[in-house]
Amino acid sequence: MCMFLYCRIPQSIKGSIFCYGIAEGGEKEWEFAWNYHNNSDSEDHWELAFLKQGLSCTREPWLLYRYLKNSMEGESHNMLDVLLHMLKNDIGRHIAWDFLKEKWHELNDK
Repeated sequence: MCMFLYCRIPQSIKGSIFCYGIAEGGEKEWEFAWNYHNNSDSEDHWELAFLKQGLSCTREPWLLYRYLKNSMEGESHNMLDVLLHMLKNDIGRHIAWDFLKEKWHELNDK
């Protein structure tokens, strides 16, 4: 079996693979990707960008909300990236819109 850290996924399909894996997985897979993204010492900018995009592919509304909330604590461009990725997801689109309405004043003050 190929473990996540040791597989070589072609760059051209890496984003799709991450997105599909997280969408078809559950909390365990999302948590694994989240922890890898946050604790990685990887200098591969593309891999981390694809992983950030993949995290927005989950079908679990509470994970999407948590992802948005956590992205709010970081830099503003990170929050914008997460929102843009989430708008591509049918479930994420609604979560993102509700989140923006709920947190508008906080976001506007940043």
